[in-house]
Amino acid sequence: MSSILRGGTARSGHDVPFLVEQWRALAEARDWSCTVLIEADGFPVLAIENEASQARKGGGLYVSAGVHGDECAPPWALLEWAEAIEENGETPLLLLPCLNPGGVRDNTRTTPGGVDLNRGF
Repeated sequence: MSSILRGGTARSGHDVPFLVEQWRALAEARDWSCTVLIEADGFPVLAIENEASQARKGGGLYVSAGVHGDECAPPWALLEWAEAIEENGETPLLLLPCLNPGGVRDNTRTTPGGVDLNRGF
């Protein structure tokens, strides 16, 4: 099982509630929109947008992660990147940090229902 270190505490990289909590905290701190697109396997699938993205100015940057739950590092790496960037508010930014939360929780490539999101996209 993979682990991450946040705030001096080691946690499982598959701790989806903590991941969601961290993304919501970042969105609030940055004054970004945090929308629940859908509930999947008991977890919210979040869309994080900056003001430029919400205004639909076009173009910009879209990044998604967490498709393969057995690869738990990408949602956390995306979070670290989003925390570190000096975002100017001009470039539209849309982040979908964990598209398969049940798979991340269960450490499996597929959803809990057995769907491989990469193959079924």
